[in-house]
Amino acid sequence: MVLAGAGAVYARFGGEAAPEPRAPEAPALVTGAGCLDGPWLPAPEEPLPDDTTFWGPVFSPDGAVLAATSTAGLTVWDWDAGELVAQPTTRSTYGVEPRFSPSGCTVTSAQPVEYEGREHPVRIGYTHDLSAGTTTEHLGAQEGPDGNGRWLLKPRDVEAMDFSPDGGLLAVTLSGTSGEDGTVVIDTATGAAGEPMAPGTQYGTVFVDDRHFATNSGGEIHVWDAETGEEVHVVVGASNTRLAAVRGETQVAYLDDDSIVVSDYTTGAEVTSFTREEFETDDDPFLTRLLVDGGRDRVYATWQVGTGPGAWRFHTYVWDLTSGADLAEGREAIGAYSALVPHPDGGVLAAVTAVEGALVLVDPDTFEVVEELS
Repeated sequence: MVLAGAGAVYARFGGEAAPEPRAPEAPALVTGAGCLDGPWLPAPEEPLPDDTTFWGPVFSPDGAVLAATSTAGLTVWDWDAGELVAQPTTRSTYGVEPRFSPSGCTVTSAQPVEYEGREHPVRIGYTHDLSAGTTTEHLGAQEGPDGNGRWLLKPRDVEAMDFSPDGGLLAVTLSGTSGEDGTVVIDTATGAAGEPMAPGTQYGTVFVDDRHFATNSGGEIHVWDAETGEEVHVVVGASNTRLAAVRGETQVAYLDDDSIVVSDYTTGAEVTSFTREEFETDDDPFLTRLLVDGGRDRVYATWQVGTGPGAWRFHTYVWDLTSGADLAEGREAIGAYSALVPHPDGGVLAAVTAVEGALVLVDPDTFEVVEELS
C-alpha cells in the first residue's frame, strides 16, 4: 500500500493557501511558540457572517486560545479578549472535533474537499501550526489522488485525529471496512507516518498514554501499541462510538446502555459508572459528546433527545468523577447547550448554544452564559 501520511504543505497568507514545492522530507508538524506569542497567526480578513453556527469548541492546553469549528471554517479566539485571532480554514465538517497539540500551537481540522469525478466531497484531515502559519494535509492509510485530483481507489473519510500526551505522535483514523487497516501514527517531529494499523471500522481515536491509543468499534474498546500496531487490550460492552480517556490513569469512558462506564482497560474491570435519568420521549436518546476532565475530576456527557418530527433538545450531565454527584442537577441553564468543554484551569467553560449555535463562555458552577464570542 502506498501511504500518504503528512502530505502537501501550505504557507498561509491573507487567509488563502498558496502551495509550496513539496519538501524532500515531510515537515515537522509542531513548532515551539505559543498561540499568542507572535503576530504570525493567519488572521481573518473580515468578520464572520452573522449566521455562522458553531459545533466543536476546544481550548488549547495552555488555555490561551479557544478553537471552534463552524459553518465559516475553523476559528481561533483569544477568548479572554473576546477577539477572533485566526481562521485557518473557511470550511469544516461536522463530527470530527479539533484537537490541539500539547505543546506549541498546532490544531487539527477536517475539511470537505471536492475531487474530479466524485459526486460527494472527501473529508480530509489537516494540521495547522498557527505559530508558523503552515497547514499540512493528512490522507492517512490510503492511496492519494493523482496529479489531476483523481483517486485510484474509493477515498476514505477521516474519522478522528489525536495527539499523544507528550505531543510526539499524531494518530489519524479513516473510515474503513472489515479487515482494512484504518489508522496511521505520525511522528510530529519529522512528519513521517508509520505502517497502517487498527483494522476494521474504528471511531473516537484517543491516546491513553504516550505510546498507546484507544478506538471504539461500537461494541468494543481497543487499545493499540502505536509503535508496533499490536492490539494490547480489549474492553467489551460499548453501545455507542463515543470514547474518552482518563489521562493519568489506565482508564477509558464510554456508553453502555444508559450509563457512562469508566473501565480499567488493562483488566476490563469497571471502575465507576454514571446513569442518566429517563427521558420523556419515545425516541432513543443519542450520546453526542463525552469528555473526562481529570484535572477537575469531572465527567461531561451530552445526549440529544428527539421531541417531535425534526425537533430535539439536549441534556448535559456534569458528574463528579469521585463522588458520582450530578453537579448540573437543578441547573436549568445546562439544557441550553449542545457542547460544553472546560478550560484547562477550570475557571470557565466554552459552550455552543443549542438553538442559535452561538459560541459562548459559561460559568463552571452555575452554567450561566458570561460572554458571547460569536
